[in-house]
Amino acid sequence: MKLQAQQCLVCDAITRIPIRDVEVHANGKFVGKTTYRGLISLPYNTKSATFYKRNYLKETLSAEEIRKDTVFLFPATYSIDEVTIWGKHMQNIDSLKANRPYMPPDHDAPHGFFEFDLAKMLDFRKKRDMKHLRQLKEAFRKIDAAEDPIEKAYRETLREQERQEQREKRH
Repeated sequence: MKLQAQQCLVCDAITRIPIRDVEVHANGKFVGKTTYRGLISLPYNTKSATFYKRNYLKETLSAEEIRKDTVFLFPATYSIDEVTIWGKHMQNIDSLKANRPYMPPDHDAPHGFFEFDLAKMLDFRKKRDMKHLRQLKEAFRKIDAAEDPIEKAYRETLREQERQEQREKRH
């Protein structure tokens, strides 16, 4: 039986053009450089491979990742190693929530005893929408309360299989 080396293509991740003269190290040992077409032959027993070229990020891949035949290197000029963000006058989200008064979503904002809104009183669309919303909530409550027929059939099938297994064990 003859062991074969794996052919691997190394390309630029942005332009998808093959890269020449990429240094390749397999299992920590220097294997060679890619050809002008970006090709390199890796040994059959490669557990990990490192690809390096100046102005590109160094890439180390495991054996499973190398089997995809193509390796993409990212240009170093388009990448950032680390970004740290911090802000001034930061407040805890809990303190912001504590200072805000609770207002239920379905209710109107509180108002005085003698205040009234004529437009709101004559707004029949809102009344209709609220009625539809109540009907939908009730329908969803009924659906949630009812058992799903597919789950019910699945559970019954599992119970039947368990009963058959118990019968077989007894006999």
